[in-house]
Amino acid sequence: MSRFDRFVPKLIFYMAIKRGNCVCRLSISNRSFGVLVLIIGGIAANTMSTDKNDPHYAGLIILSTTLAIFILFTVMECLQTQMKIKRALSTYKLIKRIAL
Repeated sequence: MSRFDRFVPKLIFYMAIKRGNCVCRLSISNRSFGVLVLIIGGIAANTMSTDKNDPHYAGLIILSTTLAIFILFTVMECLQTQMKIKRALSTYKLIKRIAL
């Protein structure tokens, strides 16, 4: 695990291989889900607590940026995992073809 991987939301892939295709189900880990709930809760609380006369956008901007970074890291982790799965499946098919 690299230093970068510690900050990336952990994705859990459930693989079910059916005839001719591979079905994947994706979910995030409990820790990542907790962080996501805290960020969204912070955005909701900050939105409800802003005055119409004197809005404070600094906290909302910070939390929105944090949410965008979290989503970006989730997409990056998903793409990286999909690449690993495709590479593993192609290697498996190659080994299976050679064995025949």
